[in-house]
Amino acid sequence: MRNRWLYIILAVSLALNLTAITTFAYRRYRMRQKRLGVFRRLKMMAPARMEPIFTEHQKRMDSLRIEYWRARQQLARLIFEEEPETAAVEQTLGRIGEIHKEMNLLVYETARKTGMVLPFEERERLRRRWCEMTEGPYHPAPPGPRHRPPRWKIRQPKY
Repeated sequence: MRNRWLYIILAVSLALNLTAITTFAYRRYRMRQKRLGVFRRLKMMAPARMEPIFTEHQKRMDSLRIEYWRARQQLARLIFEEEPETAAVEQTLGRIGEIHKEMNLLVYETARKTGMVLPFEERERLRRRWCEMTEGPYHPAPPGPRHRPPRWKIRQPKY
């Protein structure tokens, strides 16, 4: 009799754990699909004109990611040296900043090119989605002492 209750408790615990894990995995999957849905819809609207823009963007972004990775590796090497040269550190940090700037410029140029291909209604919907993606869940914190306002005072922007 004692073992029967133990088996029942283990079965209920297993069922609850599987339910929780499945729920979290499904929510994460849906969020990713929602983010990627914008780009899928863009490709379906005008595939002949969008595909070259996206392939060029992907090639350039991949090369920038490789450069960024190499610069980070160089910075990691400089960290473990006994006496790193400050000029080399400054140069590496400057290169990392330039790569970030180039990446942001590439994203901006690609968004402009794809926006010009779309009809006005789709362009407006893309603009709203882009603003939602870049804004994040909260507005930036005001300068001053760090404190978080109560939950009921945080307002989400309406589009």
